[in-house]
Amino acid sequence: MIAATTSRLAGILLALTLALSVAAPAPAAAQFRLDLDPATGAQLPPKPAAPKPALPSGPDLPNEPFSTADLLNGTTVGRDACAARANTVFVQSMGQGFCVAYYLSGAEAGRVPTVYMPGDSLAPTGVTGKARVLDGYLGQTPKLLIDAGRVWVGRLGTPVIFLGRMGMHGTSGWHANRHSLMEVEIASRALDAIAARHGFRGYHLVGQSGGGLIIAGLLARRADIDCAVVASAPLDLRGFYRMNRILYRTTGPIANFDPLSEAGQVARRARVFAVTDPADTVAPAATQTPWVPALARAGVPATQILTPARDPKHHAIVEKSFFIARDCIAGRPAPDIKRRFEALGPTQFGE
Repeated sequence: MIAATTSRLAGILLALTLALSVAAPAPAAAQFRLDLDPATGAQLPPKPAAPKPALPSGPDLPNEPFSTADLLNGTTVGRDACAARANTVFVQSMGQGFCVAYYLSGAEAGRVPTVYMPGDSLAPTGVTGKARVLDGYLGQTPKLLIDAGRVWVGRLGTPVIFLGRMGMHGTSGWHANRHSLMEVEIASRALDAIAARHGFRGYHLVGQSGGGLIIAGLLARRADIDCAVVASAPLDLRGFYRMNRILYRTTGPIANFDPLSEAGQVARRARVFAVTDPADTVAPAATQTPWVPALARAGVPATQILTPARDPKHHAIVEKSFFIARDCIAGRPAPDIKRRFEALGPTQFGE
């Protein structure tokens, strides 16, 4: 029965995790940016899109894949159009409006839900930085996200929210502007709006890769986070960008943020786990590890768990991260959680 359950969990999450990476580009001769026109170097604004029909809720969520054109080109959705959609909240960031999609399973007022933020879904190719959609995003649907959430409601004992990041999974904006102060602010304000709507009283957070990076930013800005599990994330973002010859943005609304310099702002109430495969070839361990001692110096209870991922790139640790969150939510001591998960193999998830 355990083997069958593990197989089911892996099957439901497979499409969500195969491409949950920070999309490291191949080394290039010069730095490049996804948000610049390769020919002119000019800033590329998000392309406006016509409002889409409202998403129904619950079991009637559509089973059609998310638009790859929206992911590549970005979308703009106004307040009124956003209000006409189910499962969305409208927020402001850096003078712009964003319609944030979220996929909630097991809603119950007064609870502390677990929020999952996925990794990036665009990878640049070649010296121009032209983007391509990662395979794992292809075929993902709102119904798939809800189905996966329902599995984890039973496992975690909390409501589960799959939060659409900027430009992904039905959220407006442009995914090329990811890893930015704007992306963190959008996510934080969306969590405020979702809590107000559903009566939630805080959050647990789980994030893979680029999604884990955003969770690190949320930890430095919110005081309502209990358990946070950050998996395979490039938490030394400057070092990761330098390694991959990506320009680190320091000014403007889409400036990048540095989790290392923000470690001292993380609330001490949070229990934080950073999950790393030492052999990770997408976000090398050297870009993940420095965050944990930075948190410890700030008095934040942070634990790094070294455990093998289940994919050839040693990067996908989503299932283990959810079970680490389960143990954290249950109040198990961090040393026990660390010892348990460091003893597991790549396909042993900790259920």
